[in-house]
Parts: sequence; structure tokens; C-alpha cells
Amino acid sequence: KEKEEKEQREKEEKERKRKEEEEKKRKEEEERKRKEKEEKERKEKEEKERKEKEERERKEKEEKERKRKSGKQREAERQAELEKEREKKRQFEKELADVKYESKEEALAAFKAMLAEKCPSHTASWQDMIPLCQYDVRFRALKSTGERKNVFENYITQQQKAHLDRERIRKKQSKEEFIKLLEERGDIVDHKARMRDVAKELSKDERFKMVESERERNDLFEDFVMKLEKAEKERLRAARTENLAAFQVLLGETEGISSKTRWSEVKALIRDDPRFLALEGDDKYRLSAFDDFMAGLARKEAEAKELEREKKRKEEKAQRAALQGMMGELKDKGLLNAKSTWKELEELKEAAEDERMVKFLADQVKAKAQDVFDDFVEELGKKFTSDRHILKDAYKAASELDVLTCGPKGFEDAMRAHEEAKDMAADHIGLFYKELLRLAQEEEAKKERRRQRNIKEFNRLIRKYIERGKLTEESSFEDALEVCKERSAWKDISSEERAELYVKAVEEAKERLKEEKDKKGDRGDS
Repeated sequence: KEKEEKEQREKEEKERKRKEEEEKKRKEEEERKRKEKEEKERKEKEEKERKEKEERERKEKEEKERKRKSGKQREAERQAELEKEREKKRQFEKELADVKYESKEEALAAFKAMLAEKCPSHTASWQDMIPLCQYDVRFRALKSTGERKNVFENYITQQQKAHLDRERIRKKQSKEEFIKLLEERGDIVDHKARMRDVAKELSKDERFKMVESERERNDLFEDFVMKLEKAEKERLRAARTENLAAFQVLLGETEGISSKTRWSEVKALIRDDPRFLALEGDDKYRLSAFDDFMAGLARKEAEAKELEREKKRKEEKAQRAALQGMMGELKDKGLLNAKSTWKELEELKEAAEDERMVKFLADQVKAKAQDVFDDFVEELGKKFTSDRHILKDAYKAASELDVLTCGPKGFEDAMRAHEEAKDMAADHIGLFYKELLRLAQEEEAKKERRRQRNIKEFNRLIRKYIERGKLTEESSFEDALEVCKERSAWKDISSEERAELYVKAVEEAKERLKEEKDKKGDRGDS
């Protein structure tokens, strides 16, 4: 690439120098032509001055000759001229008396016809016209001098405009003919032609000189060559574009090319193909086309991967939806609820054998299935939490309801008796019942443990007092009440149970004392 860039820079530098040289030559040519033109103008000026001098000398000579004529001859000539003028005037007045115009329009038409006949050119002035028209009867067709002058000025304006139009058309035709000449002489006029090289050959044709201005000729020639140069560049660009397109097709047809293939490997595969050789000398264009092709190939591969990922995402989404549908069915059957665990789902035969679950676990990792389950249970939990507030109010309203004895059916009936809970999902009521039942059972178990602990302390108290002599085995309940009533172990037992428990405690104390005496007797014998 560095070598190609260097070659490109050298090529550009050569092109720049060539253009500078051509520009220098063009300026020198222009300077030479300018000097030739100045020399030509100088000679024309000298020639003009010479002719003017000769004309002055001729007039001076004629003037001298005229002066040499006798005064009588001049007078005779003057009188002859006057007589001729008077004759013209008499003839004019005679004709004027015979001419009458029927309308203003007829008179105006006659005056305009006279102008068309007598007016020498589009540059004539009113003063020029008077001597030419004063003895023409049509000159008097219009009565006032101002009217005649206005019509004349309008006529001259029209003539000047017509003259300009004719000149414009003539110049346009001259330019067109000159362009045709350039088009016909394609053998010498191409996109590299210069005027100084072809002017001599082109000047042999009359159409070359039809454009009178040399500067205008040069401008037309430069424009024509510029168009040829532009057309040539466009042709080369189109050819290169066509070759590059064919080269792209070649790359697409070549097997074994991927987005990782290197240019050197590809070049070795296609170097003998005509479509590769068509870009001979334009390796930078080949590289550029190759880079574009590889970028497009990479994009296609990326798009294919993205499509595959998108397809997989859709399949996974469909599988998640199917798995959620299965969980919904299990929930409707009462096998799943807001408190269910993943382990419980795994242990369900209905879930393990369902083809939706089997397919999901076969195509995706187990953790994703667990995520779907967690989301499902979380959603159920949100719904249950919302319903739980209503169920709490319903439970508070059912003050006579005993969770430990009512059973699931009785609990559900009691909840549905509450207006807001009458359409509540049965599994939510069941979950709430299980929650309350668990709490009630835990509370009962706690009470029972406390009661057993209190009984144990009560028995220990009675035994201790008997051992210490504060009570005897024959003491009555009333005696015990009098002695133990301030003790916490006595108070913690309900009054209904104390008498019965006291009797049992005394019996246990007796048995324990007897066992201890027996143990002491055995030790004494030994």
C-alpha cells in the first residue's frame, strides 16, 4: 500500500508538473499572440494614417483646382444648381397638389413606405433624412414636423432591433458552424488538442473565419475541448465502474472467500481471469473493490448471525411462553400456587412428563427454566399479596371462626361470605388458610410447650417443698395453696388444673422419695 501511495503521489506530481508546463506554454502563446495582435494593430494604424494623409492631400489638390476655376464658371455652376433645385421644387409642389390621403392611417402608411425606401441604414439620423426626403410627396403625408420625427424615431428603433437580431442570429450560426467544423475534424481535434496545433489546418475551412473574434474562437475551442475531456473522463469512469462491477461479480463467484481471507490469497485465485486483467494498472481500484466486497461479506455474515440469534430468541420466547402455559395449567389444577418451589415443580410427574418442559430443558439450560418458574411464582405472589389484604379483612370480620377446627371448606365458606372475597380464587383462599392454620398450630404448640414447662416447674416446686419439710406427703391442697401461692411456678398453672396436678405431683414425690430410700438401703447393705 505504501508503494502504491508513493507511485500515486509521483503520478500526481508528474501530472501537476505537466499541467504547469502546459499552463506556462499557454501563457507564452497568449503573450506571443498579444504581441502579434499589437503589431498588427500598429501596422493597421500606420496604414490608416497613410491613407488619411493621401486623402487629405487629394482634397487639398482638388480644392486648389477648384479655386483655379474662374469665378464666372463657379457662378454658372451655382446658377445651374439653383435652377435644378427650383425645378425639383416646382415638380414637387405640382405632385403634392395632386396627392390626397383618405385617412390618417393611409398617410402614415405612405410615410413609412417612404422611410423604408429612402432610409440608408439603421444608424441614420433625422438630419440625414431631410435632404433625402424633402422633395418626396410622401414626406408631407404627415402635417407636423414633430409627428414625422416621432414616426421616424420609432422606425429607426425597429430597424436597430432588427439589425441586432440579425447580428445575433448571424453570430449564433457562425458559432454553430464553427462547432460543426470542430466536430467534423475529430481526426485532429480531441480532448488533448490545443488551438495553436490545429489552427493552421482548421483555418483552411471558411467556417473557421466566420467567427471573427480570435478570442471568441479560442473560447469556443476551449469549451469544446473541455466537453470532450469531460466526456472522455466520463467514459473512462463508466468503463472503470463496469470493470469494477464485473470484478465484484468475480469475487462473489470465487469459492473459498470469507471475511477473514487476505488479498494475497484471493489475488492468487483470480489473477488469470479477464475480469481481473481488465483493471490492469489500477490495483488500487482492485484493492478498494476488494475492501468493499469484504465489508459487504462481513455485513452479510453479521446479518446472518443476527438473524440466527433473532430466530433463537424467538424460539426461546415461544418456549418460555409454552412453559408458562404449562405452569398456568398446573396452577389451574391446584398443583402450583404462589408458595410453590422449584423443587416441588421438579417432583411433579405432570411437569416432568410434559413435552413443553422436556423440550425446554433439552434446548436451554435448567437455570432459564427456573427463571421462568420464579417469574411465574413471583407474579402469582403479587396477585396473592393483593388478595391477602382482602382476606385479612374477611378473616377479621369472621370473629367466631376457629382455624383449627373449621377445616378448609368451612374456612372458604366463611371467607366468601365477605362481599369483596366472594369471587376470590380458591387457591388464594387455600393458601391463606394454610398460612393461618400453620400460625395457629405453631401458637398451640408453643402454648403446649409452655404448659409442659410450667407443669415441670410445678412438680419441682412441690417435690422441693416436701423435701424441705414445708409440706408433707399428707398435706392437703389447701395447705399447699397457703404455702405456695406466692411462687411463680404455682401461679403459672391455671386454677382448674392445680388440684389435679398437685395430687399427681405429691404421688410423684412419694415415689421419688421411696426410690431414694431404697437406693440408700441398698448402699448400707453393701
